[in-house]
Amino acid sequence: MAFNQIDTLTISPTAGIFGGGAVLKSGTGTVVLSGTNNTYAGGTTINGGILTATNSGALPGFASAGRVSVASGATVAVSLSGWSQANIGLLEASASIPSGAYLGLDTSGGKRHLFQRDHHRWQRRRGRTGESRREHSLPHRLEHFTPAAH
Repeated sequence: MAFNQIDTLTISPTAGIFGGGAVLKSGTGTVVLSGTNNTYAGGTTINGGILTATNSGALPGFASAGRVSVASGATVAVSLSGWSQANIGLLEASASIPSGAYLGLDTSGGKRHLFQRDHHRWQRRRGRTGESRREHSLPHRLEHFTPAAH
C-alpha cells in the first residue's frame, strides 16, 4: 500500500491493514496509522514526510530488524499514549534509521518532540532555530515526556 501525501491522512481500519504487502510512505505530508490490528507482512518504508503510529499495533514488525526503514529527512513518529517505553526502545534498536532521519515522540497535548539521528547519537531538535542537544540514546530520556504506563 503506497501513500504519497502532501497533506494529512489518517488510516484507522477496523479490520486493520493485512496481507503480504508493504506500506510505503512518500511525499511531504503525514500519514497516521491508528488501527490496532495491522498485520501486513512486507514492512514499512518511509521515504518522505511523516508516518505516525498511534500505538504499537499500528506498526507491525517494529521490533524485528529492518522491518521499519526511514530515509534521511523523513520521520517515524509514535504516540507516547499508545507506546510503552520498552516498545519505543525496540523500535529505535530495530528500525533502519540512518543519519539525518527523525524519530518523533508525540505527547498527549499534541506536541511532537523530534530527535534526529546523527551517526550513533540523537540530536533533539527544538523550535524553528534549529537548536539541538546531543543525546546518546532515547529510552533513558523518555521519563521527561510522561509516556503511558503499559
